[in-house]
Amino acid sequence: MLDINKAKDCFMNYVQQFDLTNDKIHLKLIHTLEVVHTTEYLCLHENITGIEKDLAYLIALLHDIGRFEQIKRFNSFDDRNVDHATLGVQVLFDEGMIVNLLKMINMMK
Repeated sequence: MLDINKAKDCFMNYVQQFDLTNDKIHLKLIHTLEVVHTTEYLCLHENITGIEKDLAYLIALLHDIGRFEQIKRFNSFDDRNVDHATLGVQVLFDEGMIVNLLKMINMMK
């Protein structure tokens, strides 16, 4: 079972490396936390539980992870500079964030 608070802590640890005074970074942080909140609401009201709920939470939390690096590099949300989904894959898999997150939330040994 996913501990969403531990997952949020891991996400927040990642985000701390960025300039949170940058309006675009701040907007992405607020956006992501609102997506998680909306996901929690939807899971509750649609009776989504178990692994499906855990997966929905993780998707909500990580769906825009590449935007932070995109903004850091280009101060823009424009995917013509670099595709934020590609950056997200790099952060999650090439840099190992997904493994660290799953270990932190005890979903992986």
